[in-house]
Amino acid sequence: MKNILWHKIILSMLLLFPARLFAGSAGSTGMNFLKIEAGAKALGSGGAFSAVADDASAPYWNPAGLSRLRSRQVSLMHLSWFEGINYQFASYAHPIKNHGTAGLSLYYLSSGDVEAYDNYGARLQNTVKASDLAAVLSYGAKFYGVDCGMNIKYLSENLAGESAVAYAADLGFIYGLKTGLNNAAGWIGNELKLALAAQNLGTQVKFVKEEYPLPSNYKLGLAQNFLYDTLTFSLDANMPADAALSLNAGLDYKLTDWISLRAGYRYKSQTAQYDIEPGLVGGIGLGNEYISVDYAFAPYGILGNTHRIGINYRFGRDHEKALVDSNLSARLAKAVRYYQKKDLISANIEANYVLSVDPLNEEAKTISALIRSGISSVKVDKYFTLLEAYINDARLSEAKELYDSMVQLFPADASVAAYAPKLDAALGRQKSLRAESIFRQGQDFFRQGQYHDAISLWEKLLLMDPAHKPARENIELAKAELEKLAEKKKREELAELTKLSDAAYKKGQELYKKGIWEAAVAQFEYSLKLIPGRAEAEKYLKETRKMMAQEYADRGMKSYQEKDYNSAVKFLAEAAKLDPGNSSISESLNKARIEYEAMRKTEAETFNREGLKAYESGNLQDAIRNWQKASDLDPENEKINNNLNRAREELKNRK
Repeated sequence: MKNILWHKIILSMLLLFPARLFAGSAGSTGMNFLKIEAGAKALGSGGAFSAVADDASAPYWNPAGLSRLRSRQVSLMHLSWFEGINYQFASYAHPIKNHGTAGLSLYYLSSGDVEAYDNYGARLQNTVKASDLAAVLSYGAKFYGVDCGMNIKYLSENLAGESAVAYAADLGFIYGLKTGLNNAAGWIGNELKLALAAQNLGTQVKFVKEEYPLPSNYKLGLAQNFLYDTLTFSLDANMPADAALSLNAGLDYKLTDWISLRAGYRYKSQTAQYDIEPGLVGGIGLGNEYISVDYAFAPYGILGNTHRIGINYRFGRDHEKALVDSNLSARLAKAVRYYQKKDLISANIEANYVLSVDPLNEEAKTISALIRSGISSVKVDKYFTLLEAYINDARLSEAKELYDSMVQLFPADASVAAYAPKLDAALGRQKSLRAESIFRQGQDFFRQGQYHDAISLWEKLLLMDPAHKPARENIELAKAELEKLAEKKKREELAELTKLSDAAYKKGQELYKKGIWEAAVAQFEYSLKLIPGRAEAEKYLKETRKMMAQEYADRGMKSYQEKDYNSAVKFLAEAAKLDPGNSSISESLNKARIEYEAMRKTEAETFNREGLKAYESGNLQDAIRNWQKASDLDPENEKINNNLNRAREELKNRK
């Protein structure tokens, strides 16, 4: 038990700070967290990934893999390791149109609380934390037919407040060696990928007073597809600066379109006595063209097993185009395989599909020409059996594709032409069944009150069968129900508005009785806004405005009697606005305006005389100030304006 505990303690130190644990030993390095593999998919295949590198984790294994990515991708991975150690990885790849692919990756390794000891081995009361960080900028592009890539790395390590920083770079290359379309009748893929990568080339790591080299490594790798690209075999040779040569081998088998099974083995030419790195590893991948979840299992001897979970997400317009290109490539590969098997009609189906999407595809044209040149040796009879099977299994779209290909390749064959009515009858039956199914779905929606969905389905049905009378009749019924619902909703809304309007009207009456005219007016106006034309509300509003107008008029006449003509005009103007038909208020407003204008002229003349006095005494600034006030009060007075302009001109000349 004690030995197991010591193994765990030593491993934790090795993972986080190996150089500082064995600082004088040959081959020791710093920043050894860089050796921890990124990506569950790659580890599931034994870590033999330098020539595969086909997702956003490519920068870790070989940045040249970025050159082959055609869509934006995000890769995430989490690893809970031993003794509270956690490892996080995130990477983003972004293709740049016609200019390669850029990437950004983050690696973070952290420990839980670590017990602290003094120089004599005595346990201290406090604990310390340790962490490692790598931030990586990547770029990959194709040059002269070779995929090339480069990483620039910022590296940081921290232990109990002490830190170290280093910088590094990776270089990688992948070359695709064409093996030929006809190789081994399609059992071997048409490209052998060869890879070369150099990792962690950079500065020394200085921690406190000691310096250590980075864990540099050189990789050679290859990858080859088999079984019509469903099986990938990969192999990596690693030559690290601080350890012996090691070999990683892996298999990735695509069981279905959404399940992949993986296995791998890692071999070291020299194994240390206490080496607990896994030999046999395995994994599984689940997903589709957009998102995949990968799992990897790796045993670490007495320390137990580790489990890694990774997610890879692909998105964007570039990805949609890449899917189309990938589908065309897959259909073209199927055409080649069928041709190699002498199944010319099936080959023709696949070639026709490719040409329907990409009419200029030269490989599809070549296969089509080969098919036509060799069709005379093919007997059409065996395909009738396949046609019957398709029809019996209700696989009518495949039956139609097959029959169209037979007509195209055997245009003069009477038996092919004679089969058309039977296929048409089967298609007609399928169409009728499909129509009936859509009609019933529409009825289900109708019964559930989902009238819009029902109409949408029945309109789709009419596109298939314009003569389908029940669908047309049911559309009208559904529209009638929608109209009923709309009327019901309208009545409910009107009832709610009426309720609010009544409340505002009653509130206005209360305010009216209290003589709070302005607030009462606001309530009556709101009531009429909700329900226009309410006679009782209009009556009260009119009466309240009159009462309010009279109140303003009384205040205006009081100001008039006090010779405050400015206030009188303001109050009487407000009263006239509220009760425009009141002649008494209008006459009072006119009288107040006449007195107000006369008052302004009188005040203007007073300021004019003050301005003349200042001007005659030579004080131009006071003269200008008084004449400006006079002009503001009587802007049309030509005499005042002339005095003001003359004074301004003289003051300007003095300066």
